[in-house]
Amino acid sequence: MRKGSINPAVLTTALALLLTTACALAEEKVKGCHLADLARRATEAERAGCTGDAISAYEELLRQDPSYNSVAAPRLVELYTASGQASHALAWARKAAPGRPDPQAYLACVYASLGQFKEAEMILRQAVTATSDCEKLLPLLWQMADVQEKQGDYSAALATLNAACTANRNESMHKTSLARLPQLQARQRPQKNDSEAQP
Repeated sequence: MRKGSINPAVLTTALALLLTTACALAEEKVKGCHLADLARRATEAERAGCTGDAISAYEELLRQDPSYNSVAAPRLVELYTASGQASHALAWARKAAPGRPDPQAYLACVYASLGQFKEAEMILRQAVTATSDCEKLLPLLWQMADVQEKQGDYSAALATLNAACTANRNESMHKTSLARLPQLQARQRPQKNDSEAQP
């Protein structure tokens, strides 16, 4: 081989590498377009009220690229919840929860949305027990009081709100806790009057 000439084997290897890279980039571009198309299809179906189509598109999107989980999984939770498919909603909620600011509060909210208040309360009780941070504790207590009220257990809800009033040091959060007490009592009064009026 002459000095300064390119070795054919090296040239073939370099060309193969370039071709492989170009093909990989093209595939990635096609995949990216396909994923963007799936996301667009899902949101358009959701806007149009085509729940089944939206669910299918979101699930296919996540099957092809799990990195969309933080956006698509919560949408699936809401769609399955709205369509009354509790087991699917809860399965996706468990996948979505780790990406939420407070995973336990999120799960409890999904259970409550499905009307499973006992389960929601149990999750919240565990979260309250495990939390020592007052900034996180108070929203959990407020949420638990709401769940207890939805179950019709006003005395438990009042006790939880009273605990929230004594648990905090933050002035604005303390005011919020105090404001919730008379609101709950006002909602409780019509319930009592209705039950007393019945023979």
